[in-house]
Formats: sequence, C-alpha cells, structure tokens
Amino acid sequence: MAHENGHRIVRLPPYHCQYYPIELIWEQVKKYVAKKKYFTMANLKSLLQGVLQQVSKENWSNTVKHVRNLRRKNCELDDAAEHTLINLLDSFIINIGSSDDDDDDEDDDDNEIETDI
Repeated sequence: MAHENGHRIVRLPPYHCQYYPIELIWEQVKKYVAKKKYFTMANLKSLLQGVLQQVSKENWSNTVKHVRNLRRKNCELDDAAEHTLINLLDSFIINIGSSDDDDDDEDDDDNEIETDI
C-alpha cells in the first residue's frame, strides 16, 4: 500500500532513537517548551500545538538528511570495524590440546596461542 502511493518503507533498528527523525523533532519541541519557564498544564496543550505547527518542511528535510548522514557514517564505521576484526581474527592461530612438539621448554603448556602480531 505504501509503495502504491509513492512511499518507501525504511526499516530502522530498534532502540536507536538517533536514527528516528521524529525523535529529533520531538527533542526540539521539548527544548522549546522547556525554555518557556512560565507555562501551566492548562496552557501546555496550546503551547505544544503552536510549536508543532512551527515545524516546517525544511526542518523535517534537514532532520531526515542528518539522520541519513548519521546512518551512512555509522555503517562505514561498522564496516571498517568488521574488516579490522576479521583481519585480526585471521592472524590468530589457536592450538588447544597436547602439543606434538618434543621441545623441552620449561613453560611448555598444553594450550598454545600463537599470533602474527
């Protein structure tokens, strides 16, 4: 239904509110209300309605662009970290069990960990 109406569905990871544009807009609204030191619960609804009407298309567009850039940067960092981790893991050789070496080393141990690092 969304696709039929020209919309695209973007799946976002749960518990990462920095990727949700609505959360960033809501943060701006809350900051605006917090700056209004003298408001009552009676006028809070009208204050919120007023500030929500001030959220422009440009503000939404900028927030969406910010989130896209943040997600792109974080994906690049994740890819780099994964690549580094894979390279590190490829350089490790772990032998567990008895050794076939006939060396008479004093600290000959059944569990060896060798690295290229």
